[in-house]
Amino acid sequence: MTPPRLNLDSRAAEVGGLVFEIYPLAGGTPTAGTRVGFTVSESVDAAVARLVEAGGSVVSLPKPSPWGRRAVLTDPEGHRVELTESSLEGAG
Repeated sequence: MTPPRLNLDSRAAEVGGLVFEIYPLAGGTPTAGTRVGFTVSESVDAAVARLVEAGGSVVSLPKPSPWGRRAVLTDPEGHRVELTESSLEGAG
């Protein structure tokens, strides 16, 4: 995975030839109804703790699901972000 690049316009990461970019809101209403999901290679609990420290809010605490251990947070603008551990060991 290539480290995220940071500039004044966007944040981006490249993984396996795919690029994911997030652009800042340029006026208007945030798209808070949109939810994105990510699989994390670390513990979901650790990822949630880091995101809360960065200004996120917990919607659903980490818990087992059919897809693996998962949690839902909101970013500072109210967008929902779902995190799932890459291992299915947390499923139950």
